[in-house]
Amino acid sequence: KLQFLYLIGGRAGIMLRAFRGTAAAVRRRAPAAAWATRRWGVRVPEEGEVELGGVRCRVATPADPELVPIHSYLPDDQETLGQLRWMMQKWNLGQDMYLLGPPGPKRRWLAFKFCHSLMKEVEYLALSRDTTEADIKQRREIRDGSLTFVDQPAVRAAVHGRVLLLDGVERVERNVLPIINNLLENREMSLEDGRFLTNPARYAELQKEHSEDELRAMGLIPVSPHFRVISLGLPVPRYEGVPLDPPLRSRFQCLDVTSTSLGMMLAKVKATAPRLKEVDAETLVGFLSGKLAAEEGGTDQDREQHFPDVLEEDLMRWAASANAFPEDPLVESLRRVYPYHIMADSKVDGGASRKFMTSVLTRYSLHDPDFSENSPVRRTQSVYSLAGIAPDAAPRQALLSFASGKGTTEAYPCGCGEADPDNWGAPEDLLQTPTFKSDLANMMKDHCLGRHLCIVGPRGCGKSALASAFARMLGYSDKLSVVHCHWDMSSRDLLQRRVTEENGNTTWQAAVLTDAAVHGRVVVLDGVDKFPPGVLASLGRLFVDGEVTLYDGTILRCSEDYQTLLEDGFTREELTAKGVLEVHPAFRIIALAHTAADSEDAKSWVEGEVQHFFAFHKVTTPHVHELHALLKHANPHQAVADKILKLHTSLAAAHEGDSAVPVMSLRQLLRLAKGSPDLSYLHAAVSDVLLVDLMPQFAADRVNAIIESIPIEDTRTGASELTVQKTEGTLSIGATKANILPLRNPEDAALIPSIVFHDNPEHLESLRKLLHDLNGTDHVLMIGKQGVGKNRLVDRLLQLLERPRQYVQLHRDSTVASLTVRPEVVEGKLVWEDAPLVKAARSGHILVVDEIDKAPLEVVGVLKGLIEDRDLLLSDGRRVVDKLKPDGWSEAEGAIEIHPDFRLIALANVPGFPFLGNDFFAACGDLFRCHLIDNPTKASALEVLQQYGPSVPVHVLNTMVDAFDELQQHVAEGLLAYPYSLRELVAVVKHLEAFPDDGLVTALKNVFNFDTYDAHSKELIEGVFESHGIPLSGKARQL
Repeated sequence: KLQFLYLIGGRAGIMLRAFRGTAAAVRRRAPAAAWATRRWGVRVPEEGEVELGGVRCRVATPADPELVPIHSYLPDDQETLGQLRWMMQKWNLGQDMYLLGPPGPKRRWLAFKFCHSLMKEVEYLALSRDTTEADIKQRREIRDGSLTFVDQPAVRAAVHGRVLLLDGVERVERNVLPIINNLLENREMSLEDGRFLTNPARYAELQKEHSEDELRAMGLIPVSPHFRVISLGLPVPRYEGVPLDPPLRSRFQCLDVTSTSLGMMLAKVKATAPRLKEVDAETLVGFLSGKLAAEEGGTDQDREQHFPDVLEEDLMRWAASANAFPEDPLVESLRRVYPYHIMADSKVDGGASRKFMTSVLTRYSLHDPDFSENSPVRRTQSVYSLAGIAPDAAPRQALLSFASGKGTTEAYPCGCGEADPDNWGAPEDLLQTPTFKSDLANMMKDHCLGRHLCIVGPRGCGKSALASAFARMLGYSDKLSVVHCHWDMSSRDLLQRRVTEENGNTTWQAAVLTDAAVHGRVVVLDGVDKFPPGVLASLGRLFVDGEVTLYDGTILRCSEDYQTLLEDGFTREELTAKGVLEVHPAFRIIALAHTAADSEDAKSWVEGEVQHFFAFHKVTTPHVHELHALLKHANPHQAVADKILKLHTSLAAAHEGDSAVPVMSLRQLLRLAKGSPDLSYLHAAVSDVLLVDLMPQFAADRVNAIIESIPIEDTRTGASELTVQKTEGTLSIGATKANILPLRNPEDAALIPSIVFHDNPEHLESLRKLLHDLNGTDHVLMIGKQGVGKNRLVDRLLQLLERPRQYVQLHRDSTVASLTVRPEVVEGKLVWEDAPLVKAARSGHILVVDEIDKAPLEVVGVLKGLIEDRDLLLSDGRRVVDKLKPDGWSEAEGAIEIHPDFRLIALANVPGFPFLGNDFFAACGDLFRCHLIDNPTKASALEVLQQYGPSVPVHVLNTMVDAFDELQQHVAEGLLAYPYSLRELVAVVKHLEAFPDDGLVTALKNVFNFDTYDAHSKELIEGVFESHGIPLSGKARQL
């Protein structure tokens, strides 16, 4: 049996605990004179060694004790002690170590436990795909106009004799880590500032011939003989990542950090959950062993189709949940710590993995009807309900009480926000259904257990509302931070960002996660499934341990460790000066993610390192009676709510047999209810929400049949009766009226569009709809083919309303930064120039985003923050918020208030060929009031053409309108690819009006010469025009 021994002056003492209890255990067995008091959590002997299984290592006296790990989650069992003994052997041999094992924090905890046992300072570096040489060796900074180099973890560890801990080797690019190969092999490295790290033995030889000053003048810096490197990595393959580079691998000694034996796991479960029944404790461990046994002997491909490993840490979290809330079914707690129900959504194996997991659950009497039957509606709810929330005696702490259906009550403290407790509570206009309350209670339970939360569900199902209600009920809402995640993001965007000070110096500024961690706030990471691989994993230490090392060397320590440092003599000022800050215990992260069906990548982002970061909560479609209550809450008109509910259930049933038939999200259903004051508005609202004309023909026929069967009838009045009337201060289009707002800034007059527009019935109806939407609070998405007048309609309405316009056109290379703020260098300083989006939000202008379908979906997806959440974090650290509040974000903190008159109008082409854009409507359409703009009817087109070509004979205009109408029918039938529009007709008429002697054929060829080299299209087009008496193929120049 292995035991820790401290050898002090010939006396031996058994070290019962390796962390925090170490000092007390050894002090009882050693003379007081043998100890020198240090101002930190553990006291160390002046001269001493630690022995484990016959292996001895000298205990260091740290120069910077705040860098020595304090807290540990690993017990002193025989497995852990055996692994520590191996590490002590490698230490004595001067060898660097590689800890290999499955995902989870165990490898990191083992490394920290070893460093604490030897009192070794640690330089921690979390690796990711964004890690560069500058993050490892030296980083360039500007100081007082000069370029300086700042040492990074590898150099600091080598010079000061610390342990360099590289976490996540499999995440870094393959050709980055080889820069430390020579440091690993020969303890040498050339630095960017001209210095050279030298092997300590070689440096000692040089000291015999040169003085210390001479060696320093040569730029030679000795590497400490106590410097070591410990790397942490996953086995690749089996897990995703970059395989180890052979030259790098050969420089390490590897330890396989295997899982604990089942007997030890059972003992740990009983110790973690003393309230748990014996049979339930055996069920927990049995589930783990049963899953492993069921997968034993399968091929790698079989294992990929099944589920990732159940980690030992998942098992302990499961036990803690079952212990805290013993009335909850075990499967309910399991779903939140090991989200098999979320992982199953990404499996494309015909349901084999779902059947596999169902069999394992059934074997241990863990019945989950929502999973086994793959129900889209939640059928089970938590046993516990949230009975009360009250402020606790301790500052920034609340006491939550939970009542079970069996009459028992559990009460636990938890962190809370800074808001006045009198203002705690969910919004008054929020209708909380039983499922919503159950989800909220489960989130509160996990919050009491100190876990970060992840809400997963389909698009528009209420994830943001759930997170917002959680924050408001605990007083976090005043300074709630929402981050809209996208593919271009890295961990730097979340932890620290580079800034330039007024004097030109470069420095680091706390980003949203760091700021929230220090002040104890809630951060909502909206769309974590959009993160590139490895970004979340690189933040694992913050998620699990509550600690993180920032890019400027600042260390955030968990509250427990920070308080230990304070108890042992450090002051807050001293720790701040040393770059050590406390993570507030009230700090919490709420991640929002789409299910695999709504993500671009069907592969589950949950598996691997991420699965133990959060407590997972899957949000599903509400029950029918709950959905009916929500619709009636949004619209008290009973008939409207009934028809919307029937439409939803009919579409959902049709979707089961035909995936082309859409299913409306909860957001779309509520938009329908709010936008239909009575039945006369419902048909138009349904048409705008579903955009049936964009669907494949067979799906459109199916949807139209459903609408007719309900029935939802079109009772709208014809558009021919509409007129535009503009009086002082009021604009009227038909019965729709809106106020003309006075200009707040005279310079804004230059931003008002001024165009030539010819009215026609269909365009007037489109203008009326736009006016109605802008008069409310909705933002607008206009979809249509090219040349149908989308830009003209918008500009005409803004011209009539006298509203300033900010315009931005997107493209393939558009980025989130270019959409919000743009960096510029002015007089040697980096400044941020607001993009049109920020200008419009601040000033209350209309923002027109053209070609929005051409930009990457992850870029335009951040518009959700501005449109729905009304909270958008900018690249420079400022944020656009709904309102500036006394207790909320202020202008001094870089907050920009969204003007109440701000509106966004997005313009997009129809998805698919030949426009080759992204399907923006499918990704973000439910955030907007949508309008489909099509080519006008023959009568409207003729009316427009007559105004552009008053001298062109009417019969010629009629002939062209008929021919183009036939071409558009061929496009709809798929015979022609190019969608000819009103724009081409207007161009032909303009030419005839200006140059009548050229003739009709010449004017038409200006449009159709594009099709000269496409024999099929050319033949079809010429045939259409010849059928209308226009010899497009002939050589005639006049008609």
